[in-house]
Amino acid sequence: MNTFIKSVLGKEDEGYKKYVDKFLEPESVVLLSKIEEKILNFLAESYESAQRFPLEDYLLEEYPDYTRPLQDGKELSLHDIPIKVAAILKERRRQLISREIMRIGTDINEKGFQDEHSDKLRELYELDNVEEDGDKYVRQRIGSVAEMYREKKDRPAGLLTNIKDIDEKIGGISAGTVNVIFGYTGSMKSQWAVSMAVLNTYHLGYNVALISLEVPKEDIYYNILARHSYNPKFDEYHHIDHDRIRQTLLNEDEEDFLFDKVLPDFENNSKGRLEVYDETDFRNFSFSEIKQTLEDLDDEVEDGLDAVIWDHANLFKFSGKRRSDNVGEVINEYVSFIRKLSIKFKKNRETGEYSKLANIIIAQANREGWKRAMKNDGGYDLRAISEANELERAAWRIMSVFTTESMLAGNELKAQILKNRSGPTLLEPVIAFADPRVCIVGDSAEGFSDIADPTDFDEFGDVFAGGDTSLDF
Repeated sequence: MNTFIKSVLGKEDEGYKKYVDKFLEPESVVLLSKIEEKILNFLAESYESAQRFPLEDYLLEEYPDYTRPLQDGKELSLHDIPIKVAAILKERRRQLISREIMRIGTDINEKGFQDEHSDKLRELYELDNVEEDGDKYVRQRIGSVAEMYREKKDRPAGLLTNIKDIDEKIGGISAGTVNVIFGYTGSMKSQWAVSMAVLNTYHLGYNVALISLEVPKEDIYYNILARHSYNPKFDEYHHIDHDRIRQTLLNEDEEDFLFDKVLPDFENNSKGRLEVYDETDFRNFSFSEIKQTLEDLDDEVEDGLDAVIWDHANLFKFSGKRRSDNVGEVINEYVSFIRKLSIKFKKNRETGEYSKLANIIIAQANREGWKRAMKNDGGYDLRAISEANELERAAWRIMSVFTTESMLAGNELKAQILKNRSGPTLLEPVIAFADPRVCIVGDSAEGFSDIADPTDFDEFGDVFAGGDTSLDF
């Protein structure tokens, strides 16, 4: 790696950048050391801003501890860079596989052979074949570029968050990426996730699975119905409060409205499918069981599964056989598993290609991070999720959500983009609409009643096809 980094320093040719980006892809970044990942991100950001890589002296000003390793590197030409990159990735994968197999062997001696060992061995087998599968995917798909273009034009480039300022920056949550949304207790992070799920399934036609580890799916259903009752197509009631549904306080007319009108409309008129799971749907929440459940859903829905929302990561430690007092270690294992689902979900037996998923992981900020955000007008930093470093390493983008009782009383929360590998960040918190009564988060809700036809969201196609970028709902 020292040779590769030394070779790109001072270069302007975009050919070098392609290989920096390759190392920062989700399937490769896990093979890097922390300092290597930081330096490569620094190089990528430098190239984006100046269209060239920094010289060696400037790099060492930022990372002086890298002086000795860089001296051991040799400069290669662009002609030889692809050979070097392929060799590095192959060697790193084999080293990782070797270490993991030794760890699995030790674990089997202590515990006996369990589901988690089978899961891990299958992951390691797939990891060793990732280059071949990736090459096959490119060769087979390049001939259908027109089809790929039309598919992209017909729907947004990815799932929308429903917060205008964020959607303008990220351009959609695309397949093949891990996305993290974090906030402190009571910050409406789960409500934001459900609002995203409803928007993207009912209006935009995506198929989404929501796995809730915090509340039973019954309550998620009440959440969905409360949100959908706010739709202006219904004129009997402005909305039905979530708490009144949950506490069975509705009068007879409200019950008829909710279950005879709102519920059938959501089921029958949704352009996509939203499937909710909780822990009662799993025997042991092992990786193999989760994957099989999602593959079964993928077989059921038209056009396959697009995204999975995981709510929330901090409860992984209480799930299945991976119970542990080390919260960060267990979260890291699950996040690593989810990252692999993103890039290699389900193999097509005829073509050998793997489908991809967009994964959205909800996480809880630690108390110290929340205190800093309180002092910083709602602005978080990544130390708020530092207990599980894989969240930051695996995430393509990381977003935060912050609110207080007084803000919620005024139907407001604040959101940020703290990491975004495919575009700019948004470190200054932006204000978005939030209504805890009906579990709504997002700008479309604020002017929802102004929409001429609430089921017609074709304007999103123009947004991501290079047209109007206002996202004016």
